[in-house]
Amino acid sequence: MKILLIDNHSKHTKELIEQLGHESIVLDYKKIDLKTTSPDDYDAIILSGGNISIINHENEYSSEIELIKSSTKPILGICLGFELITKASDERLERLPVKTSGFINIRICDDDKIFDDLPVFFQAYQSHIYHVKELTHLKKLAVSSTGIEAFKHPEKMIYGMQFHPEMSEEARIIIKNFLMIISADI
Repeated sequence: MKILLIDNHSKHTKELIEQLGHESIVLDYKKIDLKTTSPDDYDAIILSGGNISIINHENEYSSEIELIKSSTKPILGICLGFELITKASDERLERLPVKTSGFINIRICDDDKIFDDLPVFFQAYQSHIYHVKELTHLKKLAVSSTGIEAFKHPEKMIYGMQFHPEMSEEARIIIKNFLMIISADI
């Protein structure tokens, strides 16, 4: 299996690479060129978190947003990746009153294979200033006290996680489940 991991300069990218092992090819988000970076060359794409929000930086992430819109490959967006999928799907991000950082309680509200072997309530690490309160186009899968924590595209295999599953022993199973889902479809 060949995974394209787009590095959005998250301080947690190392943990993602360790979890994916030799299955991933890492590409800096600033080097995405849709003329030379073809999603068809990969079995799936993972969008890492980042240290800059999409808000007021749409131009900086325009190639990544276009990649999300045009790709037919499975995608998992984490933190900033979640925000990029939100933007690519014409959903609304809103600013939180204060930045949220640390472990939070998440409740699964819709059954999906991405959450196999996780309890309905689990803890995961998050660090962000924007959140999604409601969805128009994407399907809500999990929530917390700060908003929607996970969603899925209704027609494509595109998932978004506002939290960092790579930073919690319990939540790491989400990445494993994502890989199992796509390997079953290959």
